[in-house]
Amino acid sequence: MAIAVTTKIEKRATVRNKIKRRLRELFRVFRHDLTEPLDMVVVARREVQECSFDDYKREVLGALRSKGYLKKANRSPM
Repeated sequence: MAIAVTTKIEKRATVRNKIKRRLRELFRVFRHDLTEPLDMVVVARREVQECSFDDYKREVLGALRSKGYLKKANRSPM
């Protein structure tokens, strides 16, 4: 998995790294719920700065579920 957070989103590396860490953690926790191994690139948008972790979770898992990459019986460890 690759995560891209450009300087257009935030100039400070600490903020960009925090966004990447949150997304990595989300995928780490839910990797066992994926239907198959995936190679993916996640490109963060400007709105990501105002999102909470629950917002990240809802958006990413919703996208994976709509494409059929997430198992139907989804546990919620977080």
